[in-house]
Amino acid sequence: PGIAACSSAEAKQQFLCEHLGKICRMSVRDSRLRESMLLQAILSWIAAAGGAPLSSAGLAGLLLRERGRRANGNTVGSYLRALQDSLLIRSSARYDIRRRRHVGSPFAYFYADTGLLCAASGFAAPQYGHLIETAVYGELIRRGYEVSAGILYDRKDSPYETGLVVRHIDEQAYITVRCGTGPVNGSGRKMAQLCRIPDSFPKIVIERDVFRSFTDELGIRHISPEDFLMDEHSVFS
Repeated sequence: PGIAACSSAEAKQQFLCEHLGKICRMSVRDSRLRESMLLQAILSWIAAAGGAPLSSAGLAGLLLRERGRRANGNTVGSYLRALQDSLLIRSSARYDIRRRRHVGSPFAYFYADTGLLCAASGFAAPQYGHLIETAVYGELIRRGYEVSAGILYDRKDSPYETGLVVRHIDEQAYITVRCGTGPVNGSGRKMAQLCRIPDSFPKIVIERDVFRSFTDELGIRHISPEDFLMDEHSVFS
């Protein structure tokens, strides 16, 4: 809430960087971690991943190849747990839609706040898809829904992502965030992922370029981020 008192973009950036640094220092202290630089590198990778599944071992390999930082999977896992304990990030298990069960690592990670996501990425050119998906994920959690990263397996048993699986009591829905500027139709990659889901639960696309909510010929509902956030019943009526 303190960011509301900042009068300029520069002041807001400084506030967010200081707040992120404070959380990192508290995580290092409370969890007895040794390397604050490793913690910051992990935060940067999570920010860049944009909700894509990451395993501890895979992240350790990325840090070694791209940043030259050597750490094993167990060490990275302890840092990820510390970041979750600090409430800076949240993890989401993958959900096998066809088999209707959760599967193990890797997990998808989301920042608890879009401002801290921007700070962790160094305020680089915004990836609007990442920002919107982070806001959508946080809002779904706030509403008390169970949120997983949906996957389906192809004929070669290779998984592909389908967006978010949202569950509440006996209800279920699928949500994909789309930020393309092309025509709204069923030919895009995100749309194809939704169309492959073999059940009749609601399918929703939250996209930046929609000015009025509508349902297309495939039965997929398209809504804007603003309509989603303002309507508590935008997923389950």
